[in-house]
Amino acid sequence: MSMNYFQAVSTHTARKAHRCDYCGSRIPVGTVYAKMVGKWEGEFYEGKGHADCRDLWSALYDEWAYDEGMPWDISEVFVESGEIHAAQEALDTQRGRFPHAVNRIEFRLLNWLTWDDEEDAA
Repeated sequence: MSMNYFQAVSTHTARKAHRCDYCGSRIPVGTVYAKMVGKWEGEFYEGKGHADCRDLWSALYDEWAYDEGMPWDISEVFVESGEIHAAQEALDTQRGRFPHAVNRIEFRLLNWLTWDDEEDAA
């Protein structure tokens, strides 16, 4: 009997700079980060992310995941949903628990989150 999927998450200290798969920001040397490896639908994968971004992603998963899962890129999830106000509300809800992760996501989404439907209609 073969296993169709698995995932292992481990914690590391960066010896070189990496890019966070959750927020797209840099993981500087010396920063503790999460490394995820696994297999999903027959494909092996590997990812890295700030520890707080990983925790934010986990906190958002139940509400924002698709039927087949949820991409690591949190901003991609929000943009694809098209729900500006719901995305901002979700970030506001998590701001007290993961302030730095929320700020990194908001910085990446700044133009999208501040887009105004009324300005576009004018």
